Amino acid sequence: MDIWTIEKTLPNGFHDAFLQNISIDYVKRELQLDMEILVGDPDAPTEAEREAYKNAHLKLKGLIYCVIEPPDPNYPFSKKEPLWIDIGKIDSSTEPTNLKLPQKIPPEAFSFWMYSSDWNSSFYISAMEAEFSWV
Repeated sequence: MDIWTIEKTLPNGFHDAFLQNISIDYVKRELQLDMEILVGDPDAPTEAEREAYKNAHLKLKGLIYCVIEPPDPNYPFSKKEPLWIDIGKIDSSTEPTNLKLPQKIPPEAFSFWMYSSDWNSSFYISAMEAEFSWV
């Protein structure tokens, strides 16, 4: 499964998710993201129902690369809070111009950016397979 198939199953995709932890196992070529996923219904009667979050794990297997831009020094990156993120596909319009990402990746691989508005910086990730589970 790829990340886009998983995103379609989530009520709000990965939009307005919070990244709590990221870990990389280079021997297994796996990356795990611990996240809070927005599951609220925008039409729900109460704010609590509209802004509901649920904890989840996203495991990426067959990791090809993970590039993390440093936080913008003009942003409060030292806060000890989860990072507010959004995810999108890497294509010619979203590929970073200041980084040289690998171009020869298998056709069945998926690549995406994960932008943190708290840091005003991005993560660039490519992998072969994704697994998702609720905590």
